[in-house]
Amino acid sequence: MLKKIFNFHIPLAFIISGLVCSTTAAADELPLQESTDQLSFTVTEGSWVSVSLTPDDAYLVFDLLGDLYRLPVTGGQAQRITSGMGFDSQPVVSPDGQKIAFITDRSGKDNLWIATIDGSNPIQLSDETYASFISPAWNPESNAVVVTRSSQEIELVQYHVDGGSGVTIAQSDDDSSNPPGVGAAFSPDGMSLYFAEELGSPTAPTDNFPTTQIVRLDLGNGARLQITQGEGGGVRPQVSPDGKHLIYGTRYQAQTGLRIRNLETGDDRWLAYPIQRDAQENFRPSSRGMLPGYSFSSDGSEIFLSTNGQFQRINTESGNTITIPFSADIALGIGPDLT
Repeated sequence: MLKKIFNFHIPLAFIISGLVCSTTAAADELPLQESTDQLSFTVTEGSWVSVSLTPDDAYLVFDLLGDLYRLPVTGGQAQRITSGMGFDSQPVVSPDGQKIAFITDRSGKDNLWIATIDGSNPIQLSDETYASFISPAWNPESNAVVVTRSSQEIELVQYHVDGGSGVTIAQSDDDSSNPPGVGAAFSPDGMSLYFAEELGSPTAPTDNFPTTQIVRLDLGNGARLQITQGEGGGVRPQVSPDGKHLIYGTRYQAQTGLRIRNLETGDDRWLAYPIQRDAQENFRPSSRGMLPGYSFSSDGSEIFLSTNGQFQRINTESGNTITIPFSADIALGIGPDLT
């Protein structure tokens, strides 16, 4: 969160004044906009980067140091598609390829926003002051986004692209001991949600680990079914385009990898190990999710993710990996020290 590190000396009065501005004013009239310096450099690696693939399998959209970028799947020079003092993160491309959903604090506090695929025409969907938002996911129709809202409770909330205050997604046996969790993913038919819920394991090595397991929620009747029970837990599920396979993160011997599960037979095997750390110890949860986002290709034969500082495409059958080289020009606005 480099942008926020540079701005932590801003007096509270500036923060409060930003909260009362309209969405447009907050985006266009930030108080330090005319007095920022630029920190510019080029990178060829990134950490905790969320990746989303366009439906035509042509481009990756990803977050890096508070801006969003687009990169051809063959690699090369990344194009920055959002910029400014706001910290933009966790982008997800809509199934129709027309929009991006992402989390940003450009209005003064983290909220859910959408924009067109090139980063233009940003629209704020949520309007929260004290809640945090994590891991947005589009529904198959590309007209609504489900996101984890974390305040006093952890809730899954759906926001329609045409506006509204959001609808909390309930489950039939909902209670305070098992609140809905993080990193939701729709089934291709839109009838179910998969996500990480605060559940343990019958073979757990300690009382407080694993923190989460993968759960499937039936959106028609609210019934839920626990999918994983392993001692390494389960985080950040993704469902294949044909709905037959589930990929999820789990931990083994203190490192996190991805496993792939056949939802019809129950067969479960390693796909990639290790990839990078997860954030199971912090289920409040962490502000960027429990694992960075990744994507299936349109035919389900590959996944695209960021690991070990690089973008990779992994064959879901063989596990063979291809590294995607990239470079990105960074331009960060740095506010002055006002103390």
